[in-house]
Amino acid sequence: MRHPTAVVVSCLKKWFVGSEYEKVHVATKVPANIHGPVVRVDSAPPNRETPITDRTRIMLQAYGDDDQACVDLLAACLDGLEMAYRADLAVMAWETDTEPYNFPDPDRPGVVRWQAAGTLWTTLS
Repeated sequence: MRHPTAVVVSCLKKWFVGSEYEKVHVATKVPANIHGPVVRVDSAPPNRETPITDRTRIMLQAYGDDDQACVDLLAACLDGLEMAYRADLAVMAWETDTEPYNFPDPDRPGVVRWQAAGTLWTTLS
């Protein structure tokens, strides 16, 4: 069983292929030096809902040049997660519950960061 953040990273990378976001760095950790847009995938601990499914709160953080670039990037991420069941058989469903909002990074005051979030349901097989 892969961790839900690994599933999300994989799904987003597949979703971005052939799009304007194909070269976006998608990972669970932000590089020390940010060059270009970055999406950081974070999560709360998975919650076992049934013997074969987990429910996990996923947070997406977009780093970019300006507010609109971050909002657009997060919108693309949320669209991709709505279709994630097509990219990975472990994905059962995605539900966005927090639309993009400004989320300054205290460690990088000169960088623009926005966040969005939702719930991912995955199978354990």
